[in-house]
Amino acid sequence: MSTQVSSGEAPQDHSIPTQLVNEGQWLCWEEVETDGRKRKMPRVPDGSGEPAKTSDPSTWGSFDEAYKSCQQRKGVGLGFVLTEDDPYLAVDFDDVRDPDSGETEDWVLEAIDRWDAYAEVSPSGTGVHVWLKDVTEPDWWVDTDHIEVYDSGQYITVTDDHFSDTPTRVSTPSNFEQWLEGHAELEVPEPPSQESQGESGEYEVDIAIDVYDVLSRASYPENKRVSHPFHDSSTGGNFQVFEGGEVWHCYRHGVNGSALHLIGIEQGVIDCGDLNRNLTDKEWAKIFEAGREAGYDLPAPSDESDYSSPTSIVEALIESQERWISEAEKTITVWDVGEQDAAEVKEIFEKQSLNSDESLEILQGLDSEYSNAFSDFLDDPDEWTVRLATPDDKWREVRGWYSEDGEKKYARDFAVRLLREEYDFITVKDSEQMYSYDDEKGVYENDAEKVVKQRLEEMLQSHYSKHEVREILARLSSGSYIDRGEFGQSGSQVCVANGVLDIETGELSDFHPNYNFRSRLPVEYDPDADCPQFKSFLEEVCPDDKIPMLQEFVGYCLQPRMHHKKALLLLGPTDAGKSVFLDVLEALFGTESTTSHSVQYLANNRWGEADLVGKIANIRHDLDSSAIENAGKIKELTAGDRVRAERKHEDPFFFQPRTKHIFSANQPPARTKEDSGFWNRWLTVVFPETIPRDEQNPRLTEKLTSEEELAGVLNWAVEGYQRLERQGQFTNEPRPMENRRLWEQYGNSVEQFVSQHLERAPSEFVRKDTAYDAYKKFAKAEGMEVVTKHKFTSELKGKGASVKQRRFDGERERVYTGFQWSGERPDASATEGLEGDIEELFG
Repeated sequence: MSTQVSSGEAPQDHSIPTQLVNEGQWLCWEEVETDGRKRKMPRVPDGSGEPAKTSDPSTWGSFDEAYKSCQQRKGVGLGFVLTEDDPYLAVDFDDVRDPDSGETEDWVLEAIDRWDAYAEVSPSGTGVHVWLKDVTEPDWWVDTDHIEVYDSGQYITVTDDHFSDTPTRVSTPSNFEQWLEGHAELEVPEPPSQESQGESGEYEVDIAIDVYDVLSRASYPENKRVSHPFHDSSTGGNFQVFEGGEVWHCYRHGVNGSALHLIGIEQGVIDCGDLNRNLTDKEWAKIFEAGREAGYDLPAPSDESDYSSPTSIVEALIESQERWISEAEKTITVWDVGEQDAAEVKEIFEKQSLNSDESLEILQGLDSEYSNAFSDFLDDPDEWTVRLATPDDKWREVRGWYSEDGEKKYARDFAVRLLREEYDFITVKDSEQMYSYDDEKGVYENDAEKVVKQRLEEMLQSHYSKHEVREILARLSSGSYIDRGEFGQSGSQVCVANGVLDIETGELSDFHPNYNFRSRLPVEYDPDADCPQFKSFLEEVCPDDKIPMLQEFVGYCLQPRMHHKKALLLLGPTDAGKSVFLDVLEALFGTESTTSHSVQYLANNRWGEADLVGKIANIRHDLDSSAIENAGKIKELTAGDRVRAERKHEDPFFFQPRTKHIFSANQPPARTKEDSGFWNRWLTVVFPETIPRDEQNPRLTEKLTSEEELAGVLNWAVEGYQRLERQGQFTNEPRPMENRRLWEQYGNSVEQFVSQHLERAPSEFVRKDTAYDAYKKFAKAEGMEVVTKHKFTSELKGKGASVKQRRFDGERERVYTGFQWSGERPDASATEGLEGDIEELFG
C-alpha cells in the first residue's frame, strides 16, 4: 500500500472506498513460485501465512486485520474477495500502462472517465483496476489479453495506489454490457476462404460458399446471438454470424471462423476451440476431403506454395546464388536441400560429385559474377572453402526476407523453422503451457516464451516486435502439442545429474529430449558409491525390520507407476530422526522434483492436486493433528487415479498423479471418516526414541547430504526398487489394522484413550457421560489436551460409534454404541476424584 503507519493500524488517509473498507471480505496475498510460475496466493489476514480460500468466509477478515497483517509480513499485499452476495465488480486492465512514466492507453482512460469510479494502479504498475457496483459479468463475455472482469468467486489485489483524478467511491456505470461488446475480441479476419494458413505452408483456394451454405439462414440470422450449431450453450447465445455471412463468432471460445471452419467442426475434423491456433496443412487437407465427401463444392487444395523449397542443388544455387557463393571470401556456403541435409550437400561439393550436366546447368543459370566465381571453384576447388551455413547465416536470411515487401509470412515461417532446429519445444495440450528443452540438464524448462523472446530479439534486430513474437510462439506451440500424460518420466529411466539412469538395469545413457523429462535428481550416478553414514544413521533411529521397507519406498519414488498405492508416514517423538531422514530425501530428489503439502491440505483443499504435476515426491515434515476430512481423495492420489486439478483463475484440467507422498508427525492426523481402504494406503514406520540433545550431531544433515553420500543413497534406493519389483510387495508391509493401531497409539488424547481403554463391539455400548469423565481424567493424567464433549463425540463417531438412548433403572441415558470397555483400566491417579469406584465406571 502507498500509505504506511508504524503502529500497524490501518491508515485514515487511504483512498480505498469506504464501501469496500466496511466489508468483512478482506484477505492478504503473497507472491510464491509454483511449477516455475509466480502466483499471488491468498493468505488468512491474521499474520499466520496460512492459505485463505475465496470459498470460505472464515478465512477472510476486516480491512484493519488485513492491513495489520500486511504490515507484519514483508512482501504481503491486500486483497478483496468478490462474492455472489455483494454488488461489486472489478475490471482489470492488463498491460496498458507504462510503469515508469505512468502513461496509460487512451481507450482505457476513456473507460475510466466514462465510469467515474474508483481506480488504482495494479501491483505490477502495468495495469489498472476499476471498481464498479450493481453490474454483472455477462455470460457471453470472454476475457481478452487486456481486459479481465472479476465478478464473484475470486479475489482481486488492492494497492491503494490511487489512479489520479478518479473518485474514492465505487460507482454504477451505464451501458456496461454494451461497452464490453465494443471491446470483446471480435475483429473480423480476412475470410479464410481466400487464404488459409497452415503450419508449414500456404493454401490458396477460391471457394464459392459462405456460412449459409452450411447453416440455415432462418435458424442463424445475421448479427443475432443464438446457440452454437455444433456444441452446447449454457446461455442460448454463444454463436453469431456477422453481416455478409462469411464470418461467424463463438463467444464461448472467443474465436472467429469461416464456412470452411464450420465444415471442419461439422465433420469432426476439428473442434471449435482449435481455432485459437493456426490449423495445420494436414488439418486443412482433411477439412477439404471431408467437405467434398459430405457434398460441399470444394476444390482440392493446391499442393504448391509460393515459397516451395528447392528440391535439388541446381535449383537451390540458381535461386539463392548470393547466399551460396562468395567470390571475395572464396567460400561456398551450403544449406539443406530437399531431403539432403547440409552435411550431405557439403560432402558433394568437397568431393566434386556434381556431374557435368548439373555443373553446366548451374553455370548457365547463375548471374555472370556468380557464374564466373563458380567456374573458378570448379577449376580450382582447393583454393575455396566449403562450409556449412551457420545459425548467423540463416538468421541473416530471415532478416532479408523481413526486409522484402510482402514477404513477412515467409520470413516468419523461416524463423519458426530455425527455432525448431535450435530448440526442442513441448506444449501441453490442455493448458497451452509451452516448455523448452535444456540440453545441459536433460529436462524441459517452463521458460519457452522467455527463450523465444530473447532469441528473436537478438536475431530479428530491427524486425523484432511483440506481434512477431506472438505469431511465432503460436506457430511453435501448434506444432509441439503433446498430451499431459506423455509429459514427464514414463518408464524406468530417471534423469540424474550426469545422464539418464535405467533403474532396472543400472545402465547410464546420455540426455535426450525424447525422454520428455520435467525434472532431474541433482545427484550423479556412480555404480560404486556407498552411503555408510546414512546406513549407520538409519540403524540408530529405525527398527531393523523396517529399514528394508523404507529403502523400497524410496526406490518406489524413482519411477512413475503408482501400482503399490501407498503413502509413507513416519511417527515418533520429537528429535527421533524423522526430519533428518526427510532432509536426505529432499536432497536426493531435489527442489525441482518435490513439493511440500500436508496430507490435510491435499485432502481438504481443491487447489492441492495441481502442485503435484511433474513432481516425484511430496515430502512434508511435522504434520499437525488436524483432521483429514476427505479420505477418499487420499486414496485417489496414492492410486494414481485420474483427478481434476485447478489453479486460481485458470481453467481446470485432468491428470494422473505420479507423485509419492512421505510425511512425518509426532501425532498422526485425525480422521472424520475412515475405512479399511484408507488404512490400506499407508506404510507406517515408527522412529521410537528421542535422541538426547547431548548426543545430537548438529552437522549430521550436512554429512548425510554430501555429494559422495547422496550418490550412495541413490544406489541404496535403486537396490530397494529392484527388490520391491522382485517381491511384488514391501518387506514387512503392515496390514491395515496395524496402521490403525499405530495411528491410534500415537494419536491425540482421544485416539490414545480409545486405543488403551475401548474396543470395538458392534452390539455393545458405553455410557456417554461415564466415558467422557474417564477420558478427561486420562488426558489430564497424561498431560494431554482435553477436548470438549462435542469434539470427543465427533471423534468417536468418526471411528464408527453412534449416539443412542438406553434405559437404566427406569431413566433414559445417552450411550455410545459400537464400543465396549477393554480389559485395560486407567490407574488410580487417572481416576482420582471420580464419583463412585472403578467398577462403577468401567462395569
